[in-house]
Amino acid sequence: MPDKSLHEIDWDSVWEKAMERTTLKGEGIKFWDKAAPCLSKNYSCQNNYVEQLLKRMMLGSGKTILDVGCGTGTMALPLSKHARQITALDHSQAMLDFLNNEISDRDITNIRILNADFIEADPEVVGKHDIVLASRSLPMGNLRKSLLKMEALSSSQCYLTWIASSRKLDADVCRIMGRPYFPYPSYLIIANMLYTMGIYAGIELFQVNNNQVYGSLDEAVDSVLRGKEISNEHKQQICDFFSTIMKRTSDGWEYSFTDRWALIWWQKTEL
Repeated sequence: MPDKSLHEIDWDSVWEKAMERTTLKGEGIKFWDKAAPCLSKNYSCQNNYVEQLLKRMMLGSGKTILDVGCGTGTMALPLSKHARQITALDHSQAMLDFLNNEISDRDITNIRILNADFIEADPEVVGKHDIVLASRSLPMGNLRKSLLKMEALSSSQCYLTWIASSRKLDADVCRIMGRPYFPYPSYLIIANMLYTMGIYAGIELFQVNNNQVYGSLDEAVDSVLRGKEISNEHKQQICDFFSTIMKRTSDGWEYSFTDRWALIWWQKTEL
């Protein structure tokens, strides 16, 4: 029998409160526009994230895919080799500008770019797709509305990924600033929300080995702070700390770390 107690919890409220408490998170289109150059440079992040996700998706050359919050093309570009058509949607035009340049440079013809807020976007303009993917792109506003829209725009499968481990670098930065560290909400909130919606999703955790490259220590600090304003004193202290844990190279500063991601996926259902 279904666990009725899970249906008594307002998972949207749980998610919203946890997001509000999160110490370091990227918010607002201005932040993402500013972050676009760094993310474009590290779109593959010299890691195995893309490889890990691709091998877990049910792809096919005849399928269409909606990449929600596509950013600079981390998934849209490699997915273009495994699908008939990709719609790459993002609310940051700066992100999409970098993606468009890559599309032109690689002579890719099956990626359609759509500059829109996912929640506000007209479903008829976005169109229905076989697969809807939200790769590292939540939150998109109200959690339930986001999941319902993913479900509505899919005719086959939905996939989303969410961080499944706390980040030591974020915790270290908070320690230097003398602030408590609260990580992003648990992926289990998403899974429980889906459960109460009648969607029985599969969950798989996978480890990603990262090698992030920053052009300067200041760029590294800005990236980790995700738009949070701090004093010059704290910024210098963080720069000094980064210089001890990052490797100086001809390209800038490299930081290697591992983290875990949760893949949550489900087959299309009729609600």
